[in-house]
Amino acid sequence: MSLLDLGPVRLRPEDAPYEDALRAALVQEVYDRSALTLAALVPVLVIFREILDKAWRHEPSLRWAFAFIALVMGVRALFLSALKRGAVRRTTRQLGHLFFISAVLQSFGFALMNILAWPYLDAGQIGLLIITHTGINAVAMTSMSASAWSYLAYAGIDILSLLGMAVLRGGIPDYNHLLVLMLVIYLGAVIAMSLQNHRLLVDRVLTGLQLKALSLQDSLTGLRNRRYLQEFMGPESEQILRSWNQESPVKQSLAILLLDLDHFKQVNDTHGHAAGDAVLKQLAALLTETLRKQDLVIRWGGEEFVLVARGADRGYALMLAERIRERVEAHTFRLPDGAELRRSCSIGYSLFPFDPARPHHLGWEQVLGLADACLYRAKGLGRNRAIGLLPGERPWVDGTPLERAAQVTEVEQDLQAAYRAGLVKLLGELG
Repeated sequence: MSLLDLGPVRLRPEDAPYEDALRAALVQEVYDRSALTLAALVPVLVIFREILDKAWRHEPSLRWAFAFIALVMGVRALFLSALKRGAVRRTTRQLGHLFFISAVLQSFGFALMNILAWPYLDAGQIGLLIITHTGINAVAMTSMSASAWSYLAYAGIDILSLLGMAVLRGGIPDYNHLLVLMLVIYLGAVIAMSLQNHRLLVDRVLTGLQLKALSLQDSLTGLRNRRYLQEFMGPESEQILRSWNQESPVKQSLAILLLDLDHFKQVNDTHGHAAGDAVLKQLAALLTETLRKQDLVIRWGGEEFVLVARGADRGYALMLAERIRERVEAHTFRLPDGAELRRSCSIGYSLFPFDPARPHHLGWEQVLGLADACLYRAKGLGRNRAIGLLPGERPWVDGTPLERAAQVTEVEQDLQAAYRAGLVKLLGELG
């Protein structure tokens, strides 16, 4: 059992696509909230020291229990700080297991303290001890509600140690049975409330994920939209560039293709917008079927689509662009009224990083801009063709970001001139 086991929560079939994102969000949530537990435990340890004063003087081992709890708290605080700074990188599963282990260790420390101190406590101290543990568990329930199992491990071991001492060593004279009953009821209430809190949090996180998914999805085709591409390409481009900074021979790259359906306006004008919508849906399905699972199809706007092929080199980008162009040209689109029509497409594409010799020179947005210029060139040369852009023999300006952006703009505005100047290589039919 760990933070990643959603406990008794069972997702509905329609929520299954959000399971991985839900687990990641719950892990993040529990780490963000756990700082509250650490802050609350610092003064609590001082209070415990005062409550257990007699035991502190007569049971030296109790000091080791306090030191163990303080050590676990300190290690978790350092780990939280390192996570916040980005100095520690772990998978969702690893983070979940680490948190569960820390919860068990911390609770074990409190349980050990209960066992060692119990013979030296009077009725009033036992009452104060139970009240203090109730307060700790209340804070922990808020902090650990993202993980039912972590919280139950934290509170359960603690409460069971109190219950065990009440049964085995006796509690308050004449009220021992009442004390045991209260602890049993308390344990049951803790379990019920923690599971309810966890269920409520899961529902809230799921709702947020669903709303976010809707905001990142094109309502017509069901594809991801422009906003999703922005969110996806940020971390993706950073990961790719990191691979170029390392000594590893495996360098990551991707192809960015911009596709436009030729003469789409005629479909709307001749057959109506319902027919145009049907064509776009079928085109979206065709593109999704043509690309691999790890690739991305984006509805960019209107009849334009952005395709991101991960792990693509120059040869694969050329092959993919031609394969898509040929499949679209050969496809028969069926309209709502039963009519059929054929359409071609134009494609512009390039690679990120653009220049392997200087991978940081252009950002992915600039590479997309170059692909757009290639698309414009393809449409200008008669459509139904794919044109790609690669770096030429002549190096680009290596100046300020503004100077580099200005050169990118010049290339976009006149690909033929950039080709003649040796700045770029053009792939495809140039006529």
